[in-house]
Amino acid sequence: MTRFLLTASLIILFTIPCLADEAENMAVVGNMISAANARDLDGLGNYVAKNIVRHSVATPGVDVTDIDEFRYFIQAEFATTPD
Repeated sequence: MTRFLLTASLIILFTIPCLADEAENMAVVGNMISAANARDLDGLGNYVAKNIVRHSVATPGVDVTDIDEFRYFIQAEFATTPD
């Protein structure tokens, strides 16, 4: 019984921080999407790393390797796909 309680305690102890990290990550992604939807290109820098590398099989010829290229890519998407 002691071994079970120790194991259960360790599982809970190590699971709670993961759930907090997941919730925090989801909030960051949600905020990034909100900034993009609001066309706040400067605000994207609050949620996207300066050295972002975008990988997409949908656009294999489009290279995005930093925040400025990402902003340009998003701006071009806005121009071709207006709401």
